[in-house]
Amino acid sequence: MEAVLIFRQPDAEEWKAIAESTRKGEVDVVLAPGIVAPDDFRTTPLSAELISRASSQLLKELLRFGDRNIEGRAVSERLSFGKLRLWHYQRFRIFFSLKTEYLIYTAAEHYQGKYDRITLFVNKQPTNLPESINYITKKGGSRDPLNLFAWIKYMFYFGIKLLESGLINPRPEKKKHAIVDRSLKQWCRHAETLQLKRDNYTLGNLLDQAGDDFLIISEAEQPKFREKTDFPLPGRLFGPAQRRKQTINGECILLKGWLSPKVRTQIKVWKNQWTNELKLIENEQLSPVENMFLGALKALSPGNNFFMLKYLSFQRFFNKYPMLTVSAIDENSPATRCILDAAAAEGSKRIGIQHGNIGNAQPAYLYTPLDREAGVMADHTLVWGPYWRNFLIETGNFLPEGIRITGQLRTDVIPAMLSQVESLKRHYAISGKVALFASQPIPDPAQRRQAALDVFTAFKQFERVELFVKLHPAEHNDVNYYRALAEKAGLTKFRLFSGDDLYSLLCVSDLVITCYSTVGTEAIYFNKPLIILDPQREDLLGYHKAGVAGQAVNAAMLKELSSQVFSGKLKIDEEAYRRFIENYAYRIDGQATERTLQSIYAAGNDIPH
Repeated sequence: MEAVLIFRQPDAEEWKAIAESTRKGEVDVVLAPGIVAPDDFRTTPLSAELISRASSQLLKELLRFGDRNIEGRAVSERLSFGKLRLWHYQRFRIFFSLKTEYLIYTAAEHYQGKYDRITLFVNKQPTNLPESINYITKKGGSRDPLNLFAWIKYMFYFGIKLLESGLINPRPEKKKHAIVDRSLKQWCRHAETLQLKRDNYTLGNLLDQAGDDFLIISEAEQPKFREKTDFPLPGRLFGPAQRRKQTINGECILLKGWLSPKVRTQIKVWKNQWTNELKLIENEQLSPVENMFLGALKALSPGNNFFMLKYLSFQRFFNKYPMLTVSAIDENSPATRCILDAAAAEGSKRIGIQHGNIGNAQPAYLYTPLDREAGVMADHTLVWGPYWRNFLIETGNFLPEGIRITGQLRTDVIPAMLSQVESLKRHYAISGKVALFASQPIPDPAQRRQAALDVFTAFKQFERVELFVKLHPAEHNDVNYYRALAEKAGLTKFRLFSGDDLYSLLCVSDLVITCYSTVGTEAIYFNKPLIILDPQREDLLGYHKAGVAGQAVNAAMLKELSSQVFSGKLKIDEEAYRRFIENYAYRIDGQATERTLQSIYAAGNDIPH
């Protein structure tokens, strides 16, 4: 018996060959997430349990490898130079670059004991797998073209920022605290005036209230050279004008560092050290998985040049303009860590501010006791609620004294918005009930399509309910995709929203529907009924288990639950909502920004000055 495991999209001829194999003998066709088979083609999805197990095991092996002792020093120590912790920058990238390869490795091992023959459809042949496996790799495979248009826009942005820096002096010598702002600006509301503005969706309120002793370090994520990524100029160029006198552009700091001969010399020294350390590790007896990590480290090594340049450039800046604290969201991603670690090298306290869910399936907040002893993580981490604090201590190996509960910054606007519901309804010309569907780019195209069709099919039968569809920011180019699915389902009464403020839509909604989006959490903050569309009953974010969401597995069940909400038969559990908010967000009282500011000042006072 044969198992055909498909990890890349076959072409039409390959599907014909697979169909012929299934007719000739006993063949099971297993699809990885994201693979779409022709209609009426009998397939089995790769087990969700196996996928989860592979991801979890990869992460455990990666953490273990960082702690591995090589001639008296851990790998993580060998691949770090002072506060420049290249291992921790690269392990983030290693995990995501190897997820698919390790899943293939795990799946092949799993099925090999159950089938006489294994055939793998893959982009390239994985290493460390038995030669007895039949590999069918991607034909041709030319490299993606250069992402020229995005880079032209980035260079235009860079030039504007250089000009702006020459005209505006934020007087960094007079600042005591810095906040890093690397976000793509989105539409959101001012916490006090409720005016719409294009701003950092997470930090906007904090940046508004930060006093004159705060410096804002603003920079943009560079587009990828070959990936088809855009560089949206409006979301980068146009931030709130009133903060420009507090803002310094990170690109200018980087350029000054690049022009420094000392910086370039130090980069050469570190590059040679990195190469020598990799050779030392390579001479050890490594397991197949450790060889995968070493191969990824070699492949990712060119990226070290940028991390070294950025670290040294910002270290020069903080040496000249020392800060008591430097704060950021996404503080564990490599591009942000460069800045925080450079500040730490000059005596600043590093502060991380929670900006999204934290879990055990990603490397960002998972460290080892050895990492903790080395002081790798931020000196202070400000979290939303007790649940996240306990997770970081018990699972992430964070020091308890380094974690403070402050609440979720962007919820500060909610109390004011709830007093303006009728005004917002007039703004959207709403006459009846509104159901809000928060879509998301689900990795499996078939699941994503079915989720939308189930929602559209359920709501075409409601006469006095209008469906609002809020697209995920990553779906801003998918308006026509959802319009076509709504037409297929026969739904005519709906509106699609791409760039609109999410909180405004939540405020006017009578019901919120999602699959596993964190929008569900924010629906609870607004005291809105919540239904999760969950065909496999996985309850990935625990909404149903916590008693704060109904659970629908298909369109019919979604329609029934929605009818009960609109008729008043199904009401929210006020006590479950209260417990959920207290555990995950602390308080929705409009004071999270003030608590955050006080925590930053307190952290700064820890430093003798």
